[in-house]
Amino acid sequence: MNEMMVNKKVWFMAGAFLLIGCLIWLFMSMVKPMQQERQEALEQLEYEQSQVAGIQQQVESQPMEIIESSMFAQRQLPVRPLVDQLLLTFARAEGIADVYILSIDVQDEVEDGFSTFSPSSTAEVEQEEQSAEEVEDFIEVDPQEEVETEASEPVTSSAAIDDVEVIRFMIRMRTNEYTGLARFAEELDRNDRMLSIDSISYVAPKERVLVEDEQESLEFMMVVSAFYFPSDDEQLEEELPQVEYPKPANKSSPLYNQ
Repeated sequence: MNEMMVNKKVWFMAGAFLLIGCLIWLFMSMVKPMQQERQEALEQLEYEQSQVAGIQQQVESQPMEIIESSMFAQRQLPVRPLVDQLLLTFARAEGIADVYILSIDVQDEVEDGFSTFSPSSTAEVEQEEQSAEEVEDFIEVDPQEEVETEASEPVTSSAAIDDVEVIRFMIRMRTNEYTGLARFAEELDRNDRMLSIDSISYVAPKERVLVEDEQESLEFMMVVSAFYFPSDDEQLEEELPQVEYPKPANKSSPLYNQ
């Protein structure tokens, strides 16, 4: 009986030691490494915080250099005409507005400032007559057709702007509805470049006599002015808006893939 009690105590103590050994092994193999990793992470965090604090002190002690760039301003008023980018703008507006551009005439001239014209001024009347004559030169007008001209209000300014040059585009386009012209003008207005629609001329279509008569397309001529401020500063030229053009295909003939 006593031997059985002794054996039970021995087995109980052996099991207890075994359990304690397992717990110690689990602690050393799993818990201890996690505690070490946590301690290392805390030390790394303190080191990083000290580094950030040191960098902040260096930044606060040094005066900040303000880097001024004219890239954003030159999107509106560049130092070069950038005619190619304007032609791309017209092409995008043509596709969105569903119009067809027949021709674009470019006229480059210098303006010392902006002038304001009242609706009853002689200058505006002469401008309207000149626009109507240009439409007649480009389009064969039927004697029964009526030429109508609609001029937008010119840009006004209280003070003249010196050394600003303007380049004008006379755009002849064709569309089936007036909404196409309106959409074209809206797309030009959304462009970053400083543009002004000086006048819009159009030829009234023939009156439809029969229901089955096809509706003729409408032809317009829009005069658009783009402004630029010429300068010989090399840094300003480097900051001009850039457009990536596709590389040439170097074909021997445009009709074949050669």
